[in-house]
Amino acid sequence: MSGELRPAEIYHYNLSLQWTTHQSGVCRKSQLTLGNCRTQKTMDQCRGCALFNGPIGILAMGLQGGFNQRTSDYEKLNLLSTDPLMQGAPTRFSPNFGTGIYLANPVYYIGASVPYLLENIILENSELTNSDDQSIEKRHYYLSGGFIYPINDHLKISPGFLLKGQEAIPLSWNANINLIIDEVAYLGINYRNTGDFGILGQVMLNENLRVGYAYDVNTSQINTVSSGSHEIFINYRIKLKNYRKDPQCPVYF
Repeated sequence: MSGELRPAEIYHYNLSLQWTTHQSGVCRKSQLTLGNCRTQKTMDQCRGCALFNGPIGILAMGLQGGFNQRTSDYEKLNLLSTDPLMQGAPTRFSPNFGTGIYLANPVYYIGASVPYLLENIILENSELTNSDDQSIEKRHYYLSGGFIYPINDHLKISPGFLLKGQEAIPLSWNANINLIIDEVAYLGINYRNTGDFGILGQVMLNENLRVGYAYDVNTSQINTVSSGSHEIFINYRIKLKNYRKDPQCPVYF
């Protein structure tokens, strides 16, 4: 296969601000991230390309930076014995930044990212003399992709995948498939190579607002102490003045 991809000429810059909080037992992680993304249209067509003949879509390259705060309130635990690493309520503040690249059109998408480039120390204690015993935030590498397949005028299916790599840890993966109903409602399932699976749903209330829910089911031995996790999300997009919806910017992904 050979082809000629003509260079892009139209650029857009996007800013994002994200705040997340995650609570697991006595451990709490809060994170604030500011992102900047440069998006450009690829030109009219990829000549000589047998896989896709038409507009390639958009190519986005992004950089994000921010900080996270981790707090572990060990005072809430009833320990059977004293552990020097689980005393008080230590808090650690760590900056970080990441980068990624994303190619998409109305048919498919593929992306790669490294959300955290700095390997910050999460747990540091004066009694830890061996660096191998320290807890360090290792770099994660992600590769994702998916496509849209129309069934009829009202239904589409969208299978996708996510690969995750990390130093000294086996490669993990996640496969999912979504059913899109009239471009408004999304229903889907996902499966991880650990044996866990989940269900999810999403509704677009209007052009700006969408809400969703997801439930992950544990099938490993941890299900004796955890019945799964629930996630509710709300996404609101602000329509800027003189904004025109770009047909090359897919709403599915």
